[in-house]
Amino acid sequence: MRTDEQKKQFEYVVATYTPAWDKYLAKGLQALTETERTLLAVWVVDAEVNNGGFDQYFFNSSGDLAPETPSALERIGAPRAAALLRRAIERFPDAQPASTQTARHDQLEALRLDDDESIFEDLDESWFVDIEDLELQLAHYLRRQTA
Repeated sequence: MRTDEQKKQFEYVVATYTPAWDKYLAKGLQALTETERTLLAVWVVDAEVNNGGFDQYFFNSSGDLAPETPSALERIGAPRAAALLRRAIERFPDAQPASTQTARHDQLEALRLDDDESIFEDLDESWFVDIEDLELQLAHYLRRQTA
């Protein structure tokens, strides 16, 4: 259960995220500012990994942002999350998740373990336990950018 302060931070991030997401859908990633790209990258990695692990993050279109997301995590003050994502990226051939969703699907299938277990299971567990409070870090980052 969220505290009142956590609710306040969450609401602020969502209020900032929504127009950035709409702009991304209408005009594409190249139209976003660095702050908006950071917001989008951090929000989607956290949402996807919390919902379905790194498999879901890389499987979905959110994985398109993977190459720039570790830097985005560092910008907001989340080095542990950035390091964990880098470890996930390193599991791809040449440490390069494909830039298209379809090609990443093929990579993920090739990386699947014999018992259909995720190659990211250990990293998923670490994400749930070891990373910074990304909503709070993101809220602080966004406030610094608008100050």
